[in-house]
Amino acid sequence: MLKKVFVIITCFYLILGLTAVVQASNGKAAGKITAVKGEVLIFHKDDAKGIKAKLKDAVYQYDTIQTMKDSRVQIMMEDDSLINLGENAKIHLKEYLYAPEENRRSAALDLLSGKGRFIVGKLFAGRDSKFQVNTSTSVIGVRDTHFIVWVVSPELTTVITMDGTVVARNVSETLVCESTVGRNYSCEVASGKCPAAPALMPAEEIQKILMDIQLSPSPPAGETPATTKDSAEISKAGSEEKADVPAPQTGQDNLGTVNQTQNQTENQPPVIGNPVQTPQDTTGGAPTDMILHDPPEHP
Repeated sequence: MLKKVFVIITCFYLILGLTAVVQASNGKAAGKITAVKGEVLIFHKDDAKGIKAKLKDAVYQYDTIQTMKDSRVQIMMEDDSLINLGENAKIHLKEYLYAPEENRRSAALDLLSGKGRFIVGKLFAGRDSKFQVNTSTSVIGVRDTHFIVWVVSPELTTVITMDGTVVARNVSETLVCESTVGRNYSCEVASGKCPAAPALMPAEEIQKILMDIQLSPSPPAGETPATTKDSAEISKAGSEEKADVPAPQTGQDNLGTVNQTQNQTENQPPVIGNPVQTPQDTTGGAPTDMILHDPPEHP
């Protein structure tokens, strides 16, 4: 009997030790899973198998999070930014440094496939503060805003701004043109081309895309859902058809708009597992920094 108890205690401390090793190798947690539906996998750095995501699981810099068919996940980052992924989506936390004591956040996320919704509600004035989302064709820089990024295919990305503004440009550094996308507008960024002129997004199309990403969590008793404010944002965005701001303009004239109907194909599931499929630039080097940084706060 004592031998069995000893074995159980030994196994318990071995599990704790392995957990500590994993946490130490990944560093400080960048965020946690606040809602999950279906099968979602988390790949820690240098992990080829991945683990099935559960509520409250921590995610770290360099992690890759992948949703399977009919699955959804919500991640709350340490700076209170929210990330929602629809089915067959894959995101890599390429860079995430959060130092509130220095008024600094530096985040670079690679959306490798599928649809992602991002709510970034805080400004940071510290040195090199930024929040950007990269795809195979685009670099999206944000401030305090709510937006959707859809990797339609490896050759096409669609950006939709729900609130605030985002700045989108091609991943190729040889294309020195960008597009400012205002509330309720969308913009397409095709491989090897300047961003298309922003177009007003009909409310019904916005609502349809939101339904592909929306996830309503069921938190344990006594806990407040992380998406209480989030749900209000969805309702507000879906009910508004006209933008409050003039149509944003691109930095270059005569930009050819990609025909979204012709380019939208059925979202195919990404290849499962690591190594991470980092977005590649077919015409030049991938950008090393973001095009838009968080502005200094006014006193």
